[in-house]
Amino acid sequence: MVQTHCRGHCLLVIDALHSNIRRDHSVEMEATYTIIAVQEDMSRDIIAVEHIPTESSSGWAEVLQKLKDRGVKSTGLIIVFSDLKWYTAENSQ
Repeated sequence: MVQTHCRGHCLLVIDALHSNIRRDHSVEMEATYTIIAVQEDMSRDIIAVEHIPTESSSGWAEVLQKLKDRGVKSTGLIIVFSDLKWYTAENSQ
């Protein structure tokens, strides 16, 4: 069960790891989406690891929706490491 309430300084660190994945007789660069929750006491939990071949705003929306569906209701701050130019206040729900 994902912790559903973050008090004070709880934050989410989200990033995608790009690595070479071998499929059949070829190697392709693919993305693994990761989300780490940092609690007030600075303890960290990996709360999501999802493999979606291409990093995209729709991929991140899918990963974040899955967290919401699992019970994450709020967070104090989200730190994003990405070159994507997709996130605005209008995207947040």
